[in-house]
Amino acid sequence: MENTILRNGLVLGIIFLLLGASVVLVNPTVKAGTTVYANNRLGWESDVGSYDEEFFTDATLNPGVSVVTEYPGYVDISKGVWWDRLVVPSYGETTTTWQFATPIIGFGGNWNPGEPGGPGASIAVEIDGSWTTVGEIPCSYTGQFWGFVSTTPFSAVRLHSGSTPGAWCETYELDNMVYSTGGGPQLLGYKLTTAERGLFIRSERDHTDDNNKIILVNKNNLLQIIDHEDNGKTADDGLNWWYVKYGTSPRSGIMMGWCAEDYIADYEFPQNPKEIQDVEVTAYIRCIEEELEEKAVNYPEIWNPTGEDTIDVGTFNRAFLYSYDGVPMQGSGKFGENRLLKCITNGIGWIEENGKKWIADEDGIQFYEKSLWAQSPYDITIGASGFGISAWHVVAVDPDVIPPGSIIYLDDFKDLTLSNGIKLDGYFVAEDSGGGINGNHIDIFVGTGNDAIDEWNLIQNKIPDKIDPDTKHLSLDIKYDKNPMHSNIKADVDSPVELRVYDSRNNITGVIDGNTRIEIPHSTYDFIDETVRVYFPTDSYRYEVEGNEEGTYNLSISFIENDGSIDFNAINIPINVNSKHQYIIDWDAISQDEEGVTIQIDKDADGIFERTITSDSELSQDEFLLLTATTIDIDPNTLNRNSSGQWITCYIELPEDFDVQNIDINSIMFNSIVPAQSNPTNIGDYDYDGIPDLMVKFSRSAVGQILQPGDNVEIKVSGTLVSGIEFEGVDYIKVI
Repeated sequence: MENTILRNGLVLGIIFLLLGASVVLVNPTVKAGTTVYANNRLGWESDVGSYDEEFFTDATLNPGVSVVTEYPGYVDISKGVWWDRLVVPSYGETTTTWQFATPIIGFGGNWNPGEPGGPGASIAVEIDGSWTTVGEIPCSYTGQFWGFVSTTPFSAVRLHSGSTPGAWCETYELDNMVYSTGGGPQLLGYKLTTAERGLFIRSERDHTDDNNKIILVNKNNLLQIIDHEDNGKTADDGLNWWYVKYGTSPRSGIMMGWCAEDYIADYEFPQNPKEIQDVEVTAYIRCIEEELEEKAVNYPEIWNPTGEDTIDVGTFNRAFLYSYDGVPMQGSGKFGENRLLKCITNGIGWIEENGKKWIADEDGIQFYEKSLWAQSPYDITIGASGFGISAWHVVAVDPDVIPPGSIIYLDDFKDLTLSNGIKLDGYFVAEDSGGGINGNHIDIFVGTGNDAIDEWNLIQNKIPDKIDPDTKHLSLDIKYDKNPMHSNIKADVDSPVELRVYDSRNNITGVIDGNTRIEIPHSTYDFIDETVRVYFPTDSYRYEVEGNEEGTYNLSISFIENDGSIDFNAINIPINVNSKHQYIIDWDAISQDEEGVTIQIDKDADGIFERTITSDSELSQDEFLLLTATTIDIDPNTLNRNSSGQWITCYIELPEDFDVQNIDINSIMFNSIVPAQSNPTNIGDYDYDGIPDLMVKFSRSAVGQILQPGDNVEIKVSGTLVSGIEFEGVDYIKVI
């Protein structure tokens, strides 16, 4: 079975933190229907899906949120936090209760009981009228996240003093309070057949009750439980999994699907098929730790990645964590009592030991657990875009070759029969990707463990004439039909910079301070190509590059939809160490050939953007330099608007390799309003720096009419060269 599995899932999923030099697997605390996520916001977000957030930037709480506070607490607008004090019972107990008009399943925030007045009694958390205890927020927290998710919706969270002895109260601050209604059913994987299409959902609903057969989910789309042979399979937590279909979308009038808050279109293949010949076809699995123990011949001991100073979540086989057969290559693995482990890496490489492949840098991989997905009784795991993927229905692709969401048809697989009697129809969905899937190569998810590998080998042997004698892999002609409901944003960059993308909640996907983070829903980061992808983009995004060293970079950002894309390119842009360039794009403006890109520049890494420029769909090095490196000097430095003088003088100095003789005098403007005088002008070296500058003059009375008094008034002088390229310089003067 050597080389039958070729898979690299290193960019899938959501990143966890790498603390020090130890790989840390943070395990949530599970208690009586609730799961606590201590210092683990990413885990909380992954569990709830969609959520709302209260930032406490003003005294008005989010709609549907109210608070009853007995001390009382209040919103401290100056700090953007909720301030409160919980008094212990012996001193006259006080409580605070957060109430929600719509029942929620998750609650949390960043808690700081450790600093205001010092650590106190801790914070005890209870939910709803029966006041079921969830847990305690430690008094040592100084802004860490603490939250929980409940299997039963609740409408109130009550806080009171905790059990830490020796304190009469707990004074605390709460920031970034998050809460979630769950956003509808958790849709965990879907099947595709020629006859019917649908999704599996995890639900407490009884499908025999007619009132539960049709339920309303967000986006006004109806989800209908239908009769199916797999209905009613029960997970370990006692919840059922149902096979469902969809109602009719009022927007399109066709049958639509909903998955992780996004749509999947249901349509007949092919609509617009494209064919690719000689495609390498491989397979990947969800590996099982127990099956890999015997393969760790050099490391017979059980490996503990957590170390003594971290949360003890058990021990793991080294091959499961670090071998080519384990989680790093397959992307996910099953361990313990049906638990699911995922990983992400910044690029680890491989070494060989006694004929077996191991990752070259064990500290370069980070692990996290996806507890909810492991509960499914179906053979599913998680794909690159965060969706559940089921065996023999999903493939991983190179998104630059086959668009995500495409329906793929393998004619050679049609009517092949699995050992369980299921006949394949040849249809798959492109819902995954991986660092090892490049070019004309697709990777089929075939299930869990060695049995899945054996099944794959049986399928290959049914079409032996399609196996390439050199690679030992299948080589097939395939067809794909892009799903028009899928869109994505792609941003890629080359060195010497780090690339990261922010959404409106300041979630990050990309690299920051050398560490990969994947926080934006349905996003991936490819460390090899330095590429961020956001699937189903429904938010506003900021694209930031930060210099690792002095040099130039190329940045390409594309909004890809249907068969076309809208593109922005920044070419050979100079950058210094730690300098930051942040891009915000108006795609509608770009599509109409307007200046829709705003670039903010922090030259000295002080967190302040000193310059802001705009661009159309392409920003060249010359354009960037002329807009950011042109200097001006306004004379006088203090302008008296009531002065009787005739002129204001400006000296313009262009960046190196540009000649001020090429400036179009008639194009020069003061704050885009007052034109420069055509005479007098002069070219000299006003500041004696050896670089020629152009002297122009503006009407003092005209300038005085547009400026307001101030000690540090920004002045912009702009214009164009005779070639048409724009320049702009900035100076600051006092206006009285």
